[in-house]
Amino acid sequence: MVIGPTLAAPDDDPFLWLEEIDGTRAVEWADAQSRSTLARFGHAGTAADRDLLAAILDRPDKLPAITRRGGAIWNFWTDAANPRGLWRRTTLQSFRTADPQWEIILDLDALAAREGEDWIWQGATTRPGPHDRAMLRLSRGGSDAVVLREFDVATKTFVAGGFELPEAKGGVDWIDRDTLLLSSALGAGMATNSGYARTVRLWRRGVDPIRAPVLFETTSAMMSVWGWVDARDRARLWFAEKPGFFDLRLWHGDIGGARERLDLPDDCAIDELDGDWLAVRRRSAWTIAGETHPPDTLLGISLSAFLAGDRRFAKLYVPSDRRALRYFFWSGGKLVLAILDELQPKFELHTPGAGDWSRES
Repeated sequence: MVIGPTLAAPDDDPFLWLEEIDGTRAVEWADAQSRSTLARFGHAGTAADRDLLAAILDRPDKLPAITRRGGAIWNFWTDAANPRGLWRRTTLQSFRTADPQWEIILDLDALAAREGEDWIWQGATTRPGPHDRAMLRLSRGGSDAVVLREFDVATKTFVAGGFELPEAKGGVDWIDRDTLLLSSALGAGMATNSGYARTVRLWRRGVDPIRAPVLFETTSAMMSVWGWVDARDRARLWFAEKPGFFDLRLWHGDIGGARERLDLPDDCAIDELDGDWLAVRRRSAWTIAGETHPPDTLLGISLSAFLAGDRRFAKLYVPSDRRALRYFFWSGGKLVLAILDELQPKFELHTPGAGDWSRES
């Protein structure tokens, strides 16, 4: 089957040159559109809205977005005094008080000033278990491309001679203290036509990442690929191949090179798997095991049973005229469903089990 148009086989689209995302003409056109937009909409009302939103986001009493790691509560905080932000943590006991005592791990404003860089925070991946090391993702000016740098949480310093990757689109996951799973567009032939990672590599400490062996790769026509380590079974690796922004092909394997694709349609959406449980939602109708499910139905099944050929899914959510499933995620062994019911937010908890899953509203 021929898929087009492409840069190698273009059609008569007069704007095909916009596909060259870093092309001079495309960049100049984007800059001109930005200037035109600001000239038309950059009035006093826009400035007032901007200032109001900034005041809301800079409030000292706003709710912090948190993540639990290794028994601690972690947060990345920005306000008027810290526009680039503070990476910080506290204990659960302290967080439950009216005035939590935060330990500052990294002051990004201070780092940017010290290094003379326009650093923007893009997140951190900490080593599972002790969470003593982190791979920081630092972006210059908010670019999608990031610099990866290993950080010692205890000493609050970057690791001398540690893992470090120049600016590129992509990221990493920890396999162990001295090994990372690298999904990056860095290097010749390592990027797709969209500029994202085309390969997943095994990056060991002290090895040039360009020379790191490739564990998984896709074609340049795909949008991207990335890999991560199974949180429950750390011998298992996952690889996600993206034909397009909303499409997904999921594979599992190991460091030794074994890999197997999950028998799921490309238009399925999943959250990270929780142990041996898989929840999946398809954008189009799906006929499986003799039953047709309408689009956006959420189904659940044991992963090991699915890999063995079982297709007897439990129905966790069926769409209706006045109800919509916004998103779903795993927490504490339960699948949380965020639903809009007559535009009212509601949540359901589903606990997996053999046969039907139990539900709590």
